[in-house]
Amino acid sequence: MEDVSIEGKWWIFGAEAPPQFGALTNSDGLRLSVKVPQDLSIGETMGEPVRFGQDTSVPEIIVGRNAHNRPVTLFGCFALPAISAGLKTYDIQAIAGVEGLEFETWGEKGIFAASLDIEMLHSWLGDKVLKQSTIEGGESVWSEISAKDLVVDVTPEIQMRIVRFVAISEEWSEYRFSGKPRVWLHFKFPQSLYDVSNRWIPFVVRFFSLLVGVGLRYNAVEVYKDDPYAPNFEGLPVEGTIIRSRQARRTKKEIITPFMLASYPRIATQFTEIVQKWAEVDSKLGPVIDLFAIVALRDRRLHADAEFLFLVQALEVYHARMFDSKALPTEEHRRRVDAIVDAAPEALRNWTLRKLRFGNYKYLDERIAEVFQRHEDEARQLFDDVEQLPEKIRYTRNHLTHHSADIDSPKYLKAPAMAQVNFYLRVFLWVCLLKETGAPRDAINRLIGKHRDAKFVNLS
Repeated sequence: MEDVSIEGKWWIFGAEAPPQFGALTNSDGLRLSVKVPQDLSIGETMGEPVRFGQDTSVPEIIVGRNAHNRPVTLFGCFALPAISAGLKTYDIQAIAGVEGLEFETWGEKGIFAASLDIEMLHSWLGDKVLKQSTIEGGESVWSEISAKDLVVDVTPEIQMRIVRFVAISEEWSEYRFSGKPRVWLHFKFPQSLYDVSNRWIPFVVRFFSLLVGVGLRYNAVEVYKDDPYAPNFEGLPVEGTIIRSRQARRTKKEIITPFMLASYPRIATQFTEIVQKWAEVDSKLGPVIDLFAIVALRDRRLHADAEFLFLVQALEVYHARMFDSKALPTEEHRRRVDAIVDAAPEALRNWTLRKLRFGNYKYLDERIAEVFQRHEDEARQLFDDVEQLPEKIRYTRNHLTHHSADIDSPKYLKAPAMAQVNFYLRVFLWVCLLKETGAPRDAINRLIGKHRDAKFVNLS
C-alpha cells in the first residue's frame, strides 16, 4: 500500500465524548498518535494505569475526520498510553482502516464496486500512450491514444473492467505521459471490506501475476457504495480508500510485454474465457492458490524446508480437488474392513476398526505420481527423475513432519537437492494453474523455457 499520513480529529473515547487531535501513519504498522492535554501531579501521574491491558478507554473501532472533514474509520484498535504530567499520549495501533466512506464494521455489506492499481498492468496491456501524426503543413504532432475499456462478465454476479487511463504531468522542462490503467470489479450483490480485502484483491492480483510471470504488487484500493458505472448513477463518485500497514518491498524490474508469459496482445481473443475460467479455478482450487502464492508470489523467500512443505501440501490439495483420493471404492473398502474386524479377537475389534476405517486413501507418493501423470510432458521437462521423485518427496515430507526417517537414505532430499526440487515444484504448480485456467500453450512453453536450464551452485 502507498504511504499514508492523515491528520485530523478522532473520537477515541467514543461518539459521545469530544474528539481529539491526532495523526495516522502506516509506515511502521497502522498507528494513530493522539496527545490529550492534562494537568496532573507527579503522584497522580505515577498512579495512572499504563500497563498492557489496563487501559480500556479506546474502542476497537475508532471514527475520525481528516483535514478535509472526510470520514476515516479504523478497525481492530488498541492503545498503550504513555503518561506525563502535561500530556497523555495514546499510541493506538489498528489492523486496517478506510478513508472517505463510513462503515460500522469491517464485515458490513455495502460495497458495489472496487478498483485497484496493479504494477505492470500497462505493460501487460501492451498499449502505447501516444501516437505520432502529421498535420497540414507537414508538421509532426503527438496525441494521446484513447482505448476502450475491457469489460468481462466474470460470473453472473461479478463484472471486471480494465480502464485505460493516461496520466499527464507537467514540469518546466518536460511533459510526461504515463499509462495508469486500473482494474475495476462491479458487484451485483453488496460486498464488505472483508470480502474486498480477503477475497477480491487476491483474486485480481494473483490472476495478473500468473499471466505476467512474477508476483505483482498493488496500490490505492478504492471501494464505492454507489457504482459510478451503474446505468442509473448520477452525481460525482464518492470513494473510500482502504488503508493497511505499508510493507517495505524490493523494487521489481519492469518486464516488457514480449517477455511476459501471457500478455494481453497474445490472449486478446481468449481473454474473456480465461478470466471466467480463472473464477472457476479460484473457487475450486483456492487453497492450492493460497499455498502456491505463499512460496511463488512473495517478495521474500522462505526457508527451504518451509517452501518444501508448502509446495507438497499444495500438490496434496490439488490432487484432492482434481482426483479421486480413495484407493478402493467406498463399498469395497467397507466390506474389507468389516471382514477383518469380524475375524479379529473381540478384544481387538474396536482398535482394528479405528485403525482401518480411515485407511482408504492413496499414499502421498501415489497421489503426487498421479499429478505428474496428468501433466506428464511438463513434469518430464522439469524433473530428471520423475519416476523416483514422488517417493523421495513422500520420504522427505514424512521426516520433516514426524522426524522419523534416516537422513542418510538416498530417498531423503538433502539441502542441495531440496533447493532444486523446490525451484521446479514452483514452476510445475505454476504450469498446473495456467493449464487449468486455459492459458495458451506458448505461455506454458515460455514459462518452462525460462526456468528449465537454471544453474544451481552449492556453496558447500
